[in-house]
Amino acid sequence: MAGASLFCRMAPSLPSSVFLAKAQAIALAQAHLAQLNAAKDPAAKWHWAVGEPMEYTPYWYFNYMRRWPPDYRPTMLDAMGYAPGYLIWKQTRACTPIGWGELATLPDRERCYQHARQLTSQLMAEPLSLARLRQYIRLPLPELAQLSHALRTLPDEQARHAHLLTSLHAKALAEARLGPLPIMPLASQPDATE
Repeated sequence: MAGASLFCRMAPSLPSSVFLAKAQAIALAQAHLAQLNAAKDPAAKWHWAVGEPMEYTPYWYFNYMRRWPPDYRPTMLDAMGYAPGYLIWKQTRACTPIGWGELATLPDRERCYQHARQLTSQLMAEPLSLARLRQYIRLPLPELAQLSHALRTLPDEQARHAHLLTSLHAKALAEARLGPLPIMPLASQPDATE
């Protein structure tokens, strides 16, 4: 993969020690939806419910799901007007609603994150030099020299690995011209007041 350029969108890099089990993610999702259910119009015939999550490296994705009473037939208007889903971030435990455009990018972000992890592992397999970085990463020479210097000054292999992965992630974000997903604490979520 020498000389390959990263043209895709990645998720934020995570330390290998970050882990959020599915059950923990579901508990955080339940807390998020409890806030939304408490804030919605009491006359509404539905309530928010937790669905089956989809796991990605840096977060869990949940669809916003409404539950209706068995005797109620929802109309087209009942299904409109809210975000498709939300993320529970593994590292921060924050909950972030995302829009339809962001939802469509999640698989690409995951593929690119995995690509950056693989590229980082390849680069870290041998001593890092400016020439080696130049083989794998397309950047102007001054920027590569700056990255090489930063990597040499870090105290250990783990710090170099994290810095390189973060740098490759930032490069891919810039190339893809996609902004990062927002990370918003659960307590700051907007209220659902339908």
